[in-house]
Amino acid sequence: MQKSRFGHSLLNVSTSFLKIIFVSLIGFVATPIIVKHIGDENFGLYRLLSDWVTFIGLAEFGIGGGVLVLLSKNIKEESKTKNLLQTIFGVYLRILPLYLLAAVIIYFLLIGVAGEHSSSTFNWSFWIMSSTYLFIPFGAYRSYLEASQRTSTVNLVSTTQMFLLNILAITFAYLNFDLLGQAIALFASVAFFYVTMIFLGTKEFGFNLWSPRRDVNAEKEIWGQGRHNFFVVSSMNIGLLADSAIVTMFYSAKEVVPFFVSQRLGNLILQKLQGAGVSIWASLVNLWHEDRADDFRENFLQANKLLTIFSLVLLVPMIIVNEKFVSVWMGASNALDLTFAVALALFIWTNAMNVFWRHILAGTGHLEQQVKPYIISGICNIIMTLIFTKAFGLVGPILASSLALLGLMLWKLRLFSTHYQLSTLKILKEVAPAFTLSGLVLFLSRFYSVPESWLGVGTIFCINLLALGVLSFLLLFNKTEKEMWFSRIKRLRK
Repeated sequence: MQKSRFGHSLLNVSTSFLKIIFVSLIGFVATPIIVKHIGDENFGLYRLLSDWVTFIGLAEFGIGGGVLVLLSKNIKEESKTKNLLQTIFGVYLRILPLYLLAAVIIYFLLIGVAGEHSSSTFNWSFWIMSSTYLFIPFGAYRSYLEASQRTSTVNLVSTTQMFLLNILAITFAYLNFDLLGQAIALFASVAFFYVTMIFLGTKEFGFNLWSPRRDVNAEKEIWGQGRHNFFVVSSMNIGLLADSAIVTMFYSAKEVVPFFVSQRLGNLILQKLQGAGVSIWASLVNLWHEDRADDFRENFLQANKLLTIFSLVLLVPMIIVNEKFVSVWMGASNALDLTFAVALALFIWTNAMNVFWRHILAGTGHLEQQVKPYIISGICNIIMTLIFTKAFGLVGPILASSLALLGLMLWKLRLFSTHYQLSTLKILKEVAPAFTLSGLVLFLSRFYSVPESWLGVGTIFCINLLALGVLSFLLLFNKTEKEMWFSRIKRLRK
């Protein structure tokens, strides 16, 4: 059993990693082609629509988290699992009107934000993209795959979906379908994903899997688990998703393009860091539940240190090359400066650490205590974004999000002290040397320039990555940590 569980985990991590790399490469190739054919303004409007259509998902009130928890408890009993999936399918069918109501509200808000950019094409594009939520009930089988450690299947299907999306988006852009073509490409790719889920679910459980049923107890548990998760996740995401709308409101839809593309390299790193944090937290929570408080504290400090070092090893090279990377990829007019790259790196680190810490607190029974600070942080994020975007330009939204996330981290440090007897000074002491070393590498980078070519950008990135990685291992890891990594490398070689 243990070997099988390890095999599933390894396959899930591998396919997740390959998905991130493949989808990112496809995106890097497709984006300049699409922008060339539909123009900066239409691409900016598409990003605006994409972000705001995501708001419609808030109408589920966080029950996705409750669904996963409930499925993970009952995954071993096939008959019970099927009944539960039918219940979940029924729950999502009954909240479809809420999605529609959310879409109508967001539509009228978006018309106000878009202003002069609103048109019949814009309106049609919004409703085509919004109609993808009609497929949501069939995502019950996706939740089942994730709860049963078969995320690799989801990764493979979603990777194919993203490939299809970019191929269709390029095709429609080439045929001059502009904004409407991008919306149709999105709808077609989402339809492909859910049709595949329907096929796989029917193959495993039979066609009556899609017959909704009622189970009051199961539904209560789903809604109960989802409530606090809704406030935490939505408070964090609303501020981030509003960025493109605020940029459009203060400047123009065209300005969304440099704002978006200058974050692409950083977003790839963010996915890796969030994945690293998610892979660590469960084992720490288990230590706490086993009443091994001292081991928990020791491993928590070590995990914080490791995640911070891993973050900075990736983020410092990103800061150094980001402007030239975007310039080579999308043209100099779309490349934002070093200040933006530094603010982006701060946002990525604070985001990754907050996700990691949130899972630790939630896993040890402190999710409810995070609701209030997340709501306050979300409100502050939007207010600061409005002020900073007006005052500082395109770096404003990133800077605002970074400060809001830093505020959350300070609140969580207080919770760590209260619940785990982990002092703030001790936590900061573990990560401070990594920032000192990173600052030194950044300072030295001012004495050379990054060549404006793919070879030059790649070479400088890799040299800094390797140098900072080696220096971090030699200077920041203690003897015990070095021996641990040598031991792991030896096991891998076997």
